[in-house]
Amino acid sequence: MGAKTGMKRQAVRIFKDGRFTRTSTDIVREVSLDLFLNGEKIVTIACAGIHLRELAVGYLRSEGMITTREDLKGIRVAEGSDPAVHLTAAVKKPLIPAAPSIAASGARGKRGWKGVLPDGPLLAHMTLTSRSILKMMDQLLAASQIHEATRGTHCSGLAGGSGIIITREDVGRHNTIDMLSGYMLLENMDPSGKVLVMTGRVSAEIVAKVGRMGVSVIVSHSAPTTKAVALCRDLGMTLVGYVRDGSFKVYTERKGHEVGKLGSWEDET
Repeated sequence: MGAKTGMKRQAVRIFKDGRFTRTSTDIVREVSLDLFLNGEKIVTIACAGIHLRELAVGYLRSEGMITTREDLKGIRVAEGSDPAVHLTAAVKKPLIPAAPSIAASGARGKRGWKGVLPDGPLLAHMTLTSRSILKMMDQLLAASQIHEATRGTHCSGLAGGSGIIITREDVGRHNTIDMLSGYMLLENMDPSGKVLVMTGRVSAEIVAKVGRMGVSVIVSHSAPTTKAVALCRDLGMTLVGYVRDGSFKVYTERKGHEVGKLGSWEDET
């Protein structure tokens, strides 16, 4: 196991039933990914070393540097113990040395999110029932294979009307969102009717990343922060959290929609 799986085998001693035994276990891989844009190093990302292309593209998209597939002129991935991704792109804003990233900007208000918020209106039109929410979370947790083996990752996925479409795991929950964002951009995936399902805490920067993808529903196994709830309200996004044990909490909900459209909730009996 290694770079392709995001895991590595490690010798350990286990204490159980009053005694130690020697064995080996899977641990999640962690590497430092250097991201270069137009020949300039812009960030180093701690990650599991998988889906590097998607992660790099999604990071640029989340930071507002690119918005479409056509903005990318070239991608070169160098894998290994010291991986790097070199991208050539027509950036949407000038690069500012040491500029704060989304992840470092949790204190900003709505005005402070200008440049990382969605460029256009969030897309809608879908039915989201209580049964579908519980089903999506069950599917996400079942797909979290690296976490099942290591207990060391977060997992996020994109879901549609038939359930989970694609999942990504990593040591950081932000990385999983960027991977999915990069996947959507590279594959020209339509965000209409999509739901972002995740295992980790929902913070304001997570909301901004998801909004940048054009996805307007977040469903999480964990809970949100106050700034995440406020930003969801400002953007008109639906936020469902603490989905577990057959229950969940609706923190925000799109207004002015009839049953059967995004943001309207129809309980199934």
